[in-house]
Amino acid sequence: MSNDGRFWARVHLDRGSAVVGGDWYAVDIVKVHPAWFEFLPRMQGSEVCTLQGPGKIDVSWAAPKEVLVTCAGCKQQDVYIYQRAWEGITIKYQFR
Repeated sequence: MSNDGRFWARVHLDRGSAVVGGDWYAVDIVKVHPAWFEFLPRMQGSEVCTLQGPGKIDVSWAAPKEVLVTCAGCKQQDVYIYQRAWEGITIKYQFR
């Protein structure tokens, strides 16, 4: 959760199969208490990236308005980055 308590950054994990050959990860940033008019899709949260391949994604708050997405054991080309900022939050990516 962000320092101001307004946002969550979370990782969703979908266990892969033998066909896919790995787990699938998605990172979302969502509002903790969206306003009544923000319950429409894409207003209460946003998917910022996905990983479909080997490796693991983790997410942490690096600063009050900065999320750090860390990908360990994966190639940069396997991570699909959809957003680098959302609702005033900067999203940074790190590959190890």
